[in-house]
Parts: sequence; C-alpha cells; structure tokens
Amino acid sequence: MPGTGCCSLNDTIELTRHAVEFGCSGVLVLPPFYYKQVSVEGLFQYFSHLIESVNDERLQLYLYHIPPISMVPIPLDLVERLLQRFQGTVVGVKDSSGDWTSMQRFLQFTEKGFDVFAGSEEYLLPLLRAGGVGTISAAANVMPGPLQMLYKIWKQPNADERQTAITKISAVLRSKPLIPGLKAILAKARGDTDWRQCRPPLIPLDAKDRQELFADLDNAQFEWSALDSGRAEARTLPTIREKSRNW
Repeated sequence: MPGTGCCSLNDTIELTRHAVEFGCSGVLVLPPFYYKQVSVEGLFQYFSHLIESVNDERLQLYLYHIPPISMVPIPLDLVERLLQRFQGTVVGVKDSSGDWTSMQRFLQFTEKGFDVFAGSEEYLLPLLRAGGVGTISAAANVMPGPLQMLYKIWKQPNADERQTAITKISAVLRSKPLIPGLKAILAKARGDTDWRQCRPPLIPLDAKDRQELFADLDNAQFEWSALDSGRAEARTLPTIREKSRNW
C-alpha cells in the first residue's frame, strides 16, 4: 500500500495510476497539504478528480488522516460524501492522529466496507476490539513478530499482556526521533552502519542517543534476535538492501 498523496493533484494522479497498473492492492493518499484550512468541498473535488482521472476499477484508496503532520484533517463529512459516490473504491483510512476518539468516529463507516487502521501500534488491540482491522505502523519495521502475534491472538485472554509489552516498547521508540531511531536499531541488529543513513532533513542519531535508546529497549525486553535474520537476507539481496536503507 504505497503512499501516493502529494500537494500536486497531477503528481498524485500519476503516482496512483502507476501503483494500480503495477498491481498494488491499495494506495494510501494524504489530503493536499500545502494549503491549510481548506473546505470539505475542495477536498471532495480533489479526491473525486483523482479517482475519476485514474479511472480504474482496481483502485482501492485508503485515506491518510495525520493532522499533526499534514495540518489538513480528513473530516467525517468528507468520508461520508466519498462513500456515497465512490463506495468500493474509497475503502478505508489510516488514522495517525494519535487520538482514540478520532479512530472511534471513523468506525461508524465500517458497515459500508470501510476499514480503519491505527497509525500507531499502541492502539492495535483496542481498535481490533472496536471493529477496526489493524495497524499501519512504522514500528512494525523493528517488531513485526509481536505485532503479528497480537493480531492473531487478539481475542485470547493474554492479548492485554501482549499489548502492554508492545506499548512499552512503543514509548521507548518515541523517546527519540522515530525514523532515525528505527534505522539505528536496524543498523545494530544487522551489523551494518549504513542503515543509520537518513535523508535530509532527518539526521542520524548521535552516539549518545543511540546508547540511550538501546539501553531503554533492553529494559523493555525488546526482541533483538527477531531482527537477526535480516543479516543473511541482506547479504544475498544487495540491490534491495541498497534501496531500502535509504527510505
């Protein structure tokens, strides 16, 4: 589910069309975020033009609600209008607001085939219990196993215990800049300092921050061994590694 939302409508159309033609099962689309305080009508026209221009029945569009970053939210009345006109094409939302109440509000549309994903792993269990479908999480890059296990056993009695452990690690990850921190973890786990590289304006964690992050992860019972398998795979797939470490 690649992210194809750009400030430019034409860029969003081009990227979205390419993703659909390439066989991606869905696209995650930000609202146009250069201008702030835009109207619901303006947002509706943006997404309508996008869908009608791509003009492909395979398109599965997931809205990306991340107002702390985009400063342009996805209003509920926009979702309602999009579902009235494009139900079956507009199929869900990733809510990265960090606001549980916001996620609950999006759940009112699930009966129309609208999937709600949490943008943070700390909401995985409560969202599943409330009718959501999962999480799209940056932290999944370094703890896919615990998240997958919780997703599988969320109805079992020990689910709360597993969510608590995940939330504890999540808090540690967010004690430092998240993306540089994740890349530092991968560099340590794979024995490859190139993984620390970040694209500006992000910069790698310094030695002090890395040391603090790793110590706090150890105290939170972070599973370093779960990332060891990436070493052999990275050696056999150098081209993929070269591309991935520059994300």
